[in-house]
Amino acid sequence: MRSLRPGMTSVTVEGVVSSKGEPRLVDTRYGPARVCTARLRGDDGGEINLSLWNEQIDLVEVGDRVRIENGYVSSYKGRLYLSSGRRGRLVKLE
Repeated sequence: MRSLRPGMTSVTVEGVVSSKGEPRLVDTRYGPARVCTARLRGDDGGEINLSLWNEQIDLVEVGDRVRIENGYVSSYKGRLYLSSGRRGRLVKLE
């Protein structure tokens, strides 16, 4: 997690969801969507905000191990956010 920088694409990261906020409704260019911010803790001890969209919100709970494949990193108000976006995917690991 510590090596992630804004603008990185095609990112694959594994970690444990350490916290999960409340979902909220936002308007996107694709129409209304639910979004939720969670925290993802990596094996290196670093953490990053994880944007969960629509069905991902119900798939993931605190303590779950997940992998983001083909994700991207962005920055908003000085904080890093990791998202699977439309081209990537979030996989819940056992």
